[in-house]
Amino acid sequence: MAVFKSGSRTVQGLAVLTSCALLWQYTTPPASAQNTVFRVDASLDQDKTNDIGRIASARVKVTVGGQPVTGAVVVFHLDDNGVFQKDSSRQAAVETDVNGQAAAPGICPIESGDFSISVTATVNGESKPVTIGQHNQDRPLGRLNIGVLAGDHAKNYTKSQRAAEPIVQVTEADGSPVACALVRFQLPETGASGAFENGQKAFEIRTDAEGKAKAAGLHPNNQQGALVITVNAALSGVSAIREINQENVGPYAIETVAEPTEARLGRVAVAKVRVTDAEAGSPIPHATVTFALPPNAVFLDESPNAEIQTDENGQAEAPPVCPVGAGDLRIALTARVGNESATGTVE
Repeated sequence: MAVFKSGSRTVQGLAVLTSCALLWQYTTPPASAQNTVFRVDASLDQDKTNDIGRIASARVKVTVGGQPVTGAVVVFHLDDNGVFQKDSSRQAAVETDVNGQAAAPGICPIESGDFSISVTATVNGESKPVTIGQHNQDRPLGRLNIGVLAGDHAKNYTKSQRAAEPIVQVTEADGSPVACALVRFQLPETGASGAFENGQKAFEIRTDAEGKAKAAGLHPNNQQGALVITVNAALSGVSAIREINQENVGPYAIETVAEPTEARLGRVAVAKVRVTDAEAGSPIPHATVTFALPPNAVFLDESPNAEIQTDENGQAEAPPVCPVGAGDLRIALTARVGNESATGTVE
């Protein structure tokens, strides 16, 4: 360092030193400023290639002063050729973990081409945007198969509004699971039917990484009978369809106590039934059972109908039946308990 010892040269030298010091101060950030630099690293899943029919991922890391930030809010927004698997939306907000990382929910590539994921991270009111650049690669699926894992041939109980939730699995021709296929469960508009948890007769969801999809919250209506649920699965221009067969039952079940026997002209026939809770299987005492005969039979007192109350075992036996004509003899049954009823047939 040069030192000027006399006159104006000393003053000029001090001025030069002062200017250098100020210049150093403004070009070198203080330590406190260095510790508050807010960065969002989008390189973790950058430049990835995603296969249609497979779940994709996207992550960022948020740091301040080189240290990971926990609890920062990160919003992921997908391009048009991708959706989130859980709800088919294109935007999701998550918080960073203890490592400062935020992972987007599972992503479904649904169309081929460049795939941009816009990300905005916010720390202490300050937000920074970054972009994760990926590419969706088309993959020939051949054909789709729909397998029913749960709910086929199930009984739904109208009394308790309990139904079997259908679960399906979508696979390729070789049996490997297909993720991200859009599955639509459709209930009948009339007759024995019900509603899903969304209150609608249709429920849509995308298959998970194992190719599985579940129609949540199915409740039967009060109509008894066969219930057919139509299932469609589609992805990348390939689709499949199948049916799930269920039955709305209840609130009570009527069954014959003994196997029906042949009724002959000139001899009386016997009809005996049991009424039970359709779901629990327990007998229903004091239910009123109406036996209604067809035209080719009458009861011994020549009436076409008879009302009998069930005993403590839930059983009721009709009066003697007199066949008066040949052919099938179908006895229509109605069991009433309060305001509820169930129907059946004895042949």
